[in-house]
Amino acid sequence: MGQRPPSRYLSYIADVVRAVDDRLSTIRARSARVLAGDSEGAFGATNVALHDLSLFGAFQSWSGYFHETPAGTFAGAGPGTIAANSPADYVPLLAPRIRRVGLRAYLYAGAQDRWTAAQLPGFVAELRAAGARVGSAVYPGGHNWTLWRAQMPHMLTLASGWLSSGP
Repeated sequence: MGQRPPSRYLSYIADVVRAVDDRLSTIRARSARVLAGDSEGAFGATNVALHDLSLFGAFQSWSGYFHETPAGTFAGAGPGTIAANSPADYVPLLAPRIRRVGLRAYLYAGAQDRWTAAQLPGFVAELRAAGARVGSAVYPGGHNWTLWRAQMPHMLTLASGWLSSGP
């Protein structure tokens, strides 16, 4: 297959944000938006936030991955599409923009989730080299709801602090 746009989900998320802004009293600024997800949703949060730096000022990755494969949503995708949706591959290209607009991120994995935990340090280093303010941790636990439930209060508190302190 040939090149495809990064993902229909990228435009879907932007459409949802605009629809919420149109219907509710929101702060319509990237500094007032944090995108987060767990597991595959953490990949999605990372990929979407990085692809649309004008919409999101921060993201959290709870046990996410940073290299896409030609499976699932990306089944049959060519190498260019895979690279365009592998944050670890394209973050260095975003460095000038990240330095200009700023970006906050927090990424974590469970210690027993060796595959995700192994990817974490390298991607955190890439984000920092690109100018993002990044926190990270490897917590006790695996790739499961027990870990995510335990960390959710901390993640919500962290996001709340980001939102109250501005860009």
